[in-house]
Amino acid sequence: MRIGRYLVLIILFVGFFIIFGNRGLLDNQRLKEKLSELRAENARIEAVNGGLKREVVLMREDLRYIESVARNELGMVKRGDFIYRFVETTGKKEEPTTPPRADGSGQPSQEPLEDTDPNPAARPGASI
Repeated sequence: MRIGRYLVLIILFVGFFIIFGNRGLLDNQRLKEKLSELRAENARIEAVNGGLKREVVLMREDLRYIESVARNELGMVKRGDFIYRFVETTGKKEEPTTPPRADGSGQPSQEPLEDTDPNPAARPGASI
């Protein structure tokens, strides 16, 4: 009878480690869940990477895409485009400040200002 009791205790002890041990059934289940999470994350990252690769190809080859990125993200404009700026008023009406005319009259000039920059493509908002 004693051998049966010891055998049952040994089987229970080994069973406990099989279920709850370092490489037991519960640990194996946790590792399977972690593996599925990592595979899903890997698939998501691969999708993002594929989108970035497509964008790189477009940036190298498609001039219309380059122009749209320059316009939308960098704020560049083409020569001849009209630019509208919307400014919110804070309740206080301010007079627009204009430089005095070259003739010294103090009145704003109706003539368009000339572009004197030798490298107009180097400044922000320049055309492509």
